[in-house]
Amino acid sequence: METLPAPADDSWGQDDNPRRYDAFAREYPSYRETSRDLIDVVLPSADAGVADAAVLDLACGTGATTREILAVLGPDGRVTGVDKSAAMLGVAASSTTDPRATWIQARAERVDQHVTEQADAVICNSAIWQTDFAATAMAVRAVMKAGGRFAFNVPIDFLDEDGSHRSRERYPSLLSEMRAIAAHDY
Repeated sequence: METLPAPADDSWGQDDNPRRYDAFAREYPSYRETSRDLIDVVLPSADAGVADAAVLDLACGTGATTREILAVLGPDGRVTGVDKSAAMLGVAASSTTDPRATWIQARAERVDQHVTEQADAVICNSAIWQTDFAATAMAVRAVMKAGGRFAFNVPIDFLDEDGSHRSRERYPSLLSEMRAIAAHDY
């Protein structure tokens, strides 16, 4: 596991946040629904090899999406949950004891420095906006198999180009970042 800032710097680990977040994710269906939507994008049921796919759950939090991924994988499938918060991972690991799941503490932007197995698919449910998208996309690219799929979702205001809902320095438009990556790579 990566060494991260002290717990005081981990806002997800403060004030019983992990337990409350997990309770919210279990009580309200939105996380399960968005998890299933993303899973359908990266692991269509018609794809051969879904049963033994290696899936990376990026910014996995307390494991809500990990549990949904495990539900569709066969006995040889594997999920690696990655999160920067040790507290969130602690809840995930204690509530999801399936041996097909492993947990790694790392920032999304540096996932390539911590994940050793190439992924067939990468899912980031409701958290990509908390990362430096360009750095995260490059790190994800490094851990994906050729032909792998990366699916994520964002709040609608993170797609705007005028930056009216956030600081432009901290959160550049996701569309502008995607265009820059496409221009660089293609």
